[in-house]
Amino acid sequence: MNGPKPLSTGEGGFVPTDDENLYYRLPLHGQYNKRCRTEIPEHHSLHRYAVTGMGLKHRIHPLAAAIALDQLTHLDDYLTGRNRIAAYITDHLDRLPGIVAPQPGPETQPAWYGMAVQYRPDELGGITVERFPQALLAEGCREIDRPGSTCPLNFLELFQTPGILFPE
Repeated sequence: MNGPKPLSTGEGGFVPTDDENLYYRLPLHGQYNKRCRTEIPEHHSLHRYAVTGMGLKHRIHPLAAAIALDQLTHLDDYLTGRNRIAAYITDHLDRLPGIVAPQPGPETQPAWYGMAVQYRPDELGGITVERFPQALLAEGCREIDRPGSTCPLNFLELFQTPGILFPE
């Protein structure tokens, strides 16, 4: 819920659900002790983790939650605006060689946090996928991300070889 996402309230997030087991599992990621002991029934298999949770504190700040609730009432308008902008961008990208813009079906309503495009090097004289982002930046594109630049957290250097940052 940070940055340019449809609901922007700072860090944190929320999960609306009507799945009871998921609901009991979620507080264990962001809460522990009082809230979990109160909300997870004693007979539930997850109640034994109520005091420690998952050892994490991934919870939204109360002020951010209030901002999110207010923004949630305008979510349809936000998404409509984002879809209008995305339609304009994809229409113009489709006119360019080497790029295939996403075309969501009529039954979907994407949030458009990001726009993944397909690159076709054969339409641009064989410019490699490694060189393509550099060319876009040189032409004035302000932000671009390549496949493979993000990955599961456990693959990150921090978790593979933490010794330099955490020598003890």
